[in-house]
Amino acid sequence: MSTTALSARGSPTNSPRRMARIAGLFQALEGTASSQGQEFIRAKLIVSGNAAATAANILGHSRLFWTGFVLSAAGVAFHIIWTLLFYYLFRPVSRKIALLAAFVMLVGCAIQAVTALL
Repeated sequence: MSTTALSARGSPTNSPRRMARIAGLFQALEGTASSQGQEFIRAKLIVSGNAAATAANILGHSRLFWTGFVLSAAGVAFHIIWTLLFYYLFRPVSRKIALLAAFVMLVGCAIQAVTALL
């Protein structure tokens, strides 16, 4: 018997199919959290061209503002986890291309983190 841990169904717990499904889950979580945090929640508070109204909205609805910020930050964390899962998933195919893809995705994470702070 191999030393690989087996799940209840008898397949390896770190199979590519399972890892791909988990990566897809984190991709969905990232998209949902980021869009909720940046597009739906925080966009309701910002008044284009009127800084005073925007500040009043943020001060009046601080809990909503912080909820949007936390969701945006969680989206960044989900994106990083998604990136690592993609790297481990594609590393057996080509390590160089997997590293390049991970680098590009991490640059996207950095941009996403900056926009979460703005």
